[in-house]
Order: sequence, then structure tokens, then C-alpha cells
Amino acid sequence: MAKVGDLVTNFAVWDVTLLTPPDPVKTVAVASWGKARGRFPFGAQARPIFGPRWFERKTGRSLHGWKNLLQMASSTTQQDSISDALQPTEECLQQGDLVVQGFQALMNRCPPVDRQSWVLMWSVEHERSAEETRLFKKDLILQLHSRIVPQLHHQLEHLSESLEPDQLRRQPVSQLKLILEIQSQLCKSLDEIHSVFHITCPESSQSPPITRSGNDQHDNELKCYRLYRLHFFLQPSLLSELNNAFDLCSELILELKLSTQKPKYKMGIDHTRARAFEDTENSTVSLELAMEWLQRSDFQLVLDRWPGEERMVEDILKSLTSLIHQEPYVQVDGELYKPQELTQQVLKLVKPLVPIAKLSRLFLIRLSREMRRNGRPIYSELSSSQLMIFDELDQNISATLHQFLRMVEDGDGSRTGLTKQVFIQTAQQLQSHLESSCLLLFVYFIPCSPPDDPHLVPINHHHHHFHSWLINFNKSFDVAINNLLDAVGLSN
Repeated sequence: MAKVGDLVTNFAVWDVTLLTPPDPVKTVAVASWGKARGRFPFGAQARPIFGPRWFERKTGRSLHGWKNLLQMASSTTQQDSISDALQPTEECLQQGDLVVQGFQALMNRCPPVDRQSWVLMWSVEHERSAEETRLFKKDLILQLHSRIVPQLHHQLEHLSESLEPDQLRRQPVSQLKLILEIQSQLCKSLDEIHSVFHITCPESSQSPPITRSGNDQHDNELKCYRLYRLHFFLQPSLLSELNNAFDLCSELILELKLSTQKPKYKMGIDHTRARAFEDTENSTVSLELAMEWLQRSDFQLVLDRWPGEERMVEDILKSLTSLIHQEPYVQVDGELYKPQELTQQVLKLVKPLVPIAKLSRLFLIRLSREMRRNGRPIYSELSSSQLMIFDELDQNISATLHQFLRMVEDGDGSRTGLTKQVFIQTAQQLQSHLESSCLLLFVYFIPCSPPDDPHLVPINHHHHHFHSWLINFNKSFDVAINNLLDAVGLSN
């Protein structure tokens, strides 16, 4: 232990303010220059107080007061060292081993290893009639939103508070018993979540049979599209974050030497605690998003699956335009290269592709805007298989346009096998994607007849405008496709 005189010149005092409830607590710890050695309560913010001049200016106390403060900090550090030297009791180690086992059991539920624990609930569900089954599943989804997810959110917050290192040092046995109780509650909540998914999505281990769900347009929250999207929303994000959090919580118990087992990662108490809190916090954020997700409309869920595709279409459009207006030289890594010149035959194909790419981009932008418009009901009259058409629309459009780009960049077709037949098939594929989505928009997205409610007149007027826009868009796109077919010499 350094002397107080050395501490005045060679050490810095850190003012640590605990920001979390119940009461703000200020503690002073001695820290080596650049590296804190005091123990800070979790959730605290620490800032260095360098030198006696700063202390005198801020507090009005003399240099003698500065030395007294350092002496107190030195005494606190010595007490911590003595406390650390105390060996945990046998009861404490037993409780710690149980806590470590409890975290391992929680990790096994994220994701579940198998489904044997839910077979009973599934068999009971099969004994119900079709209508009873539908109402039962609907009630499970309601419970997931109103009770299970908020309950899990609260339990995670409680777990994070119980893992405060100072509390575990002062009252290890009682704190470990508290953690065991929280673990038991978490196990029940996770089992309930898995049970909900097992009953509502019995084939969740396989690819979702959405293509076979052509008659669920009136199932609302029980549509296969919504259930499977919810399942895959929670499975990779929430459960993987919980798995990491429980692993780090277990590691913290080992780092504090409250178990007979040895630490696996040896990151240090402060770092392990911070990492465990971060992953637990991420899990609570995922739960909040899940609660919000359950209230999102069908079309909002579709748009969640459209990340960055509009930008990809924009990039393809720029690449096609640059092929028409080729620069004599291009710069790559600081060196100039002469690009491969396109043949006149390929240029004839590139030029009609530009308006097709522009119209495709325009369609995605306008459709995205319409789907985000307020006033849309949460549940549409589209079936799951029809929702999948919109779900995959942006990806299908960008993939088809990218295929066009690869074919024209290839030039002679040596790499892509460019032939007139391949080109026309790709064009027809793109046209099919847009036509199928437009048909669904006409039938389900735009009301067939305006309701009599006068408050909906502005909405009806907008629907009429969008209806006219779709008609004009289809005409323009048909012209663009025919121009492309003329360019390859296959138009009728």
C-alpha cells in the first residue's frame, strides 16, 4: 500500500456518483494514474479529480483537507483488501454453485435444446375443437403481449439489480438466494414463451409453411405470416442475447469467488459486470421491441423486411447509367484503367433497362410510403401467402435488376450465358413480380367502394389518387418492358 504522501503526488482521486435508485451515494476511491483501482457501484459514473489545486478550488478546503481525504480513501482501500481476503463460507459456496447451475439451465432454454417439455401442452391442445383451438391460440398471443413479455422484462431488471458486486460481497448468502428465486421465475417465463411458440407455431423448427396458408386472411393475429415473423424476431435476437447475459452473470459469480468453480474468461469483476449488464439491457430492449412488434400492422411488418433494398436498386440504376455514359478511363486504387467497351448490341439492351430500373425504384418508394400511411388497420385481408408476395417484392426486384446488370456488364455473355431467351425470361420475371403485387393492391389495399363515413372522405380521396397512380404506373411499365423486348428482337 502506498503512503499518503505518495498518494498526493502520484495518485488521483475519483469521485464516483451512483446514479441508480434508491439514493445517490458518493464514494471516494483511490486510483492509480490512468487506471482506477477502487471499486465503483454498478451504474456509476466516475470522473478523475487530479491534484490538490482542483480540490481547493472546488471545495474551498485546504491542502490539509486534501490529505485527509486521501487518508480516508486509503483506509477504505485497506478495508476492501481485508474484506477480499475473507474466505466465503461453505453455505455461500453451495449457494453459489446452485446459482451457476441455475444460469446454465437458463442458457439451455436460449434456444431450447429440444421440445420434450412442451409435448404435454401440445397434446392437450390437439384435444380441442377447431374453434376452441383458434380461441386458445388467440388467448396465448394476448397473454404473450399483456403478461409474459412484460413479466420477463421485470424479472431481467430485478436480476440485474441483484448482481451488484458490493451487495454480493456484503450479504453473499442472502443475495445468492434472491438470485435463485429470480432464476426460478425466469425459467417459468421462458418456458411459457416456448410453449406459446410451440402451440401457435408447431412447425417452427422447419421452414414456415406460409405458401400453404392461403385461407388465413381472417385470422388476424394468428396468421402464419405474423406468427412466424414473431418467432424469428424473438429467436435470434432475444434468446441469443439472453444466452450471453446468463453466461456472463454466471461468470460474475465465479469472478467474485462465490462458487467452487473457476472463472472461464477471467475478464475481471468490473468488466464482467459491465458486459453482463449490457447484454441484459439489450435483452430488455428486444422485449420492448417485441411488445411493440405485436401491435404493428401487417404492412409495417412487411416493411421491416425491406432494409436497404431501395438503395440497392438505386446503385443498380447508377451502374446502368454509367455504362451508357462510359468514361474513357476509370480510377481504381489510384491507377487509371480503360474500361471494356460495350458492343452496340449490348448498348441497345442497356438503354431500355434504365427506365425499367427507374420505374422499379419509383414503385418501391411509393409503395413503402403508402404502407406507412396512418389510418391503416392492424390486420389486412391479405392471407399469409399474399403477404409473402409483398415481403419478398423488394428483394425480388433488386435481384432481377442485378441479374440484368451482370448480363450487360458481361458483354459477350461468356460468364453469364447471355442469350436472347435468358434476357426475355428475366424481363418476364420482373414483370410478373410487379403485376402480382399490383393486382393485390387493387383488390385488397384500395377499398372497392368508399364507405359512407364523411370523416373518411380525405382517405377515400387519397385512395382514388393512388388507384389512378397505379393504373398509370402499369401502363408506363408495360411500355418500358415492350421497349426492352423490341431491343432484343423478341417483341410481338
